[in-house]
Amino acid sequence: MKLLLSEMKRYWVLVLCILAALFVQAYSELSLPDYMARIVNVGISQNGLEKGSPLALSEKTLTHMRLVVPENEAKTLEGAYLKDAKLLKALRQRKGFSSLQEDALVLDPMKAQDEALSVLTQKSLMLVAALSMPAEPKGPGGGLLPAPLPRGDAAFQALAQMPPAQKKALLERLEKTFESLPESMCTAGAMTLLGREYQALGVDQGKLQNDYIFGVGLRMLGIAFLALLASLIVGFIASRIAADVGRSLRNRFFQKVLSFSGAELDRFSTASLITRSNNDIQQVQNMLVMLLRMLFFAPIMGIGGLIKALSTNASMAWIIALAVLVILIVVITVFSLAMPLFQRVQKQLDGLNKITREILNGLLVIRAFVTGRHEEKRFDRANERLTKTNQRIATIMISLNPLLLLMLNGVMILIVWVGAHQISQGTMQVGDMMAFMQYAMLIIMSFLMISMVSILLPRAQISLKRLEEVLNTDASLVDAPDATPLPQEIEGTVEFHDVSFRFHDAPADVVEHICLKIPAGKTTAIVGSTGSGKSTLVNLIPRFYDVTAGAITIDGRDIRHLPMADLRRHIGFIPQTASLFSGTIASNLRIGKNADLSENALEEALQVAQAKSFVAELPLGLQAPTTQGGTNLSGGQKQRLSIARAIAGPAEILIFDDSFSALDFQTDLALRRALAQRAKAATIIVVAQRIGTIINADNIVVLDQGRLICQGTHKELMEGCEIYQQIAASQIRTQA
Repeated sequence: MKLLLSEMKRYWVLVLCILAALFVQAYSELSLPDYMARIVNVGISQNGLEKGSPLALSEKTLTHMRLVVPENEAKTLEGAYLKDAKLLKALRQRKGFSSLQEDALVLDPMKAQDEALSVLTQKSLMLVAALSMPAEPKGPGGGLLPAPLPRGDAAFQALAQMPPAQKKALLERLEKTFESLPESMCTAGAMTLLGREYQALGVDQGKLQNDYIFGVGLRMLGIAFLALLASLIVGFIASRIAADVGRSLRNRFFQKVLSFSGAELDRFSTASLITRSNNDIQQVQNMLVMLLRMLFFAPIMGIGGLIKALSTNASMAWIIALAVLVILIVVITVFSLAMPLFQRVQKQLDGLNKITREILNGLLVIRAFVTGRHEEKRFDRANERLTKTNQRIATIMISLNPLLLLMLNGVMILIVWVGAHQISQGTMQVGDMMAFMQYAMLIIMSFLMISMVSILLPRAQISLKRLEEVLNTDASLVDAPDATPLPQEIEGTVEFHDVSFRFHDAPADVVEHICLKIPAGKTTAIVGSTGSGKSTLVNLIPRFYDVTAGAITIDGRDIRHLPMADLRRHIGFIPQTASLFSGTIASNLRIGKNADLSENALEEALQVAQAKSFVAELPLGLQAPTTQGGTNLSGGQKQRLSIARAIAGPAEILIFDDSFSALDFQTDLALRRALAQRAKAATIIVVAQRIGTIINADNIVVLDQGRLICQGTHKELMEGCEIYQQIAASQIRTQA
C-alpha cells in the first residue's frame, strides 16, 4: 500500500473534495427517510396537522382545555388565544383557513414558537379528547381517566363544579398518567381532536393535507437531486484520480523496466512484465475508484444511519446489530476463501501469457515440425487451470449476493414484525417504522459496500505487491557517482582486463579470464563454436551486463566509471536479431542519437548497408511504413536496415553481433568493402560464424567454452590454432 499512498499524496486536495461531497451525499440520503416518515405520520395519519400549538380554537374547546390543567397553566392558555379581528383576518390569508369562522380564537403570533405552550396545548387536547370519548374507549386515551368520572360534556361540568382540593388531586393524577403515555399516542389523540376542531371552525383540512404533502415532497426531490449531484461529483473526481494514478504507475513502471539490465530482464519474464503493466495496474485503478467512492462513504453512511435509527426507535437496535454480525461473519469467510484464489489467478495468468507469447513467436517452427496438436494441449492445460480457478472465485462471489439479499430481506421482515407490535401498543408510528427500515437498509448497505471492497481488495493488493516487486528492484547497472563522460572524440581502443562474467544465479562463468586488447581503427573478429560466449563478450562493452570480475576500458577509462548514455553514444551496436519498430524506415533510422540526421545522411548509410536499392523500390521510399518487429520486411532487409541505423550516426566503435548471417555472399562482400571505406578510423568488432566474413580482419579472436584460446590473423590461425582450423575446414578448403 506504500506505493498507492505515495501516488495519492499529490491528490490530497481532490480527496478532501471527495470527502466533502460524500458528507453532503450521506446527509442528503439520511434525511430522506425522515421526510418520508413526516409524510406518513403527519401528512397522512394527522391530515397534515403538525405537532405544535393550534392556530385557532373555538371558545368551547379552549374552556374545556382550561378545565383539565392547573390554574397557572389555564391562565397561560387563556392569554395565548385571542379574539381579535386583525389576527383573524391575517390567519384567513393562509391556505386552508380562508373560511375560518368569525367566533374563532386565534393564537397570538408572538407565542407561536413557544415550546412550553406547544407541550401544554398537546397535553390539554389529549385530556379533552379522552374526556370527550364514551366510556370504555378503544382509541387513544383509553384507561386514562378514573371509572367514576363521567364522559362528554358531563365530565367538563363535573370538573367545573368539583371542589378545588379534589380537582387538584385529580389533575395531578392525570398529569402522571399523561407523562407515562408514549409520545406517539399523545400526539395522535391531540391531533384527532384538533382535526375535528378545525373542521368545526371551517378549516379546509384537505387543502392543508395536500399542501403539507406537496411541500415535503418537493423538499425530498431537492434533497434527492443534491445527493445525485454529490454522487456524480464523487464519481467524476474518483475516476480522474484513478486514471491519473494508473498513468503515473505505467510511466514509473516503464521507466523502471527501461533502466533494467539484462540480469533484471532475465529475472522477470516478458509475459509477466506485460501482465503487470496492464492487468495489475488496471486492478489497482479499479480498487482505487472503489476505495474513494465506497470505503469513505460506507462509514459515514453507517454511523449516520445508526444515529438516525437510534433516534427513531432505540428498542429495535438489536436487529441492526444482529444483521451486521451475520454480514461480518459471511464477509470474513468469503475473504479467507478468495485471497489465495486471487493470488493463484495472477500467477496462472502470467503462465498463460507466457505460453501464448511462445506459441505466437514460434508459430513457424510449430508448423514446420507439425507440433500444433501438442501446443494446443499445452495451451488448453494452462487455460483450463485458469478457468477452474476463476470458476471457483465466481462460485464464491455468486453465492455471496443471494446470502446478503436473504439477510437483508430477513431484517426487513423482522423490523415489520417487531414494529407492528409496537404500533399496536401505541409506542411507535407507522412512518417511524418505515423510516427505521430505511435506516437499517442504509446501514446494512454500508456494510455491504465495505464487504465488496474487502473482496476486491485482496486481488488489488496482490497486484500492488507485484508492481512494487518491479518498482522496488534496484537496477544492477547504474551510473557511478563519480562517472565522468568521455571526450567528444575518442580513439576507440577497447581492452579486456582479466574479465569474467556469469549470469544471475548461474552455476558457472559464461566467459572467464579474458585478456584482450582491441586497437583503435582496426577490425577485430570473434569466432567460436555455438555457446562459446561470443555474444556475451561483446554485450559487456556497451554495459548491457556488468562484468563479474576484471574490468573493460575504453581509451584507458573503466566503462563502469562512464555515464552509460555517454558510453553508448560512442558505440554503434547491431544485435543478432534485427529489431525494428512500428513507424517508417526513416523513423527507425533516426532513432535516439540519430534523431537529427538529414535525409542525405540516411541515404549514405543505406548505400553502405546495401539497402538503398530495395528502399528506393518501395512506393514511399524512406517514408515506407514498417510494422512492429519489421514483419513486413524480409530477414535480410531488416538486418541491412539495422546495420544502416548503427553506422548512420557518429560512432567510434562499431559492434556487429553476427549481423551478416542473413546476407548472401555477394551482399556481404559489397557491404564489408563499403564499410571499410566509410569507417576507416572506427574500431570494428565483428562476431561471425562465416570465415569468409572475417578473413581479412586485422585480428581474429577464437573463443571456446568461454575462454580465449588463440588470436591472430587468418593466416596465423590457420597455421597454429586447431579449433580455428576445424571451423575453417567446415566452410572453405584448407588450400584457400
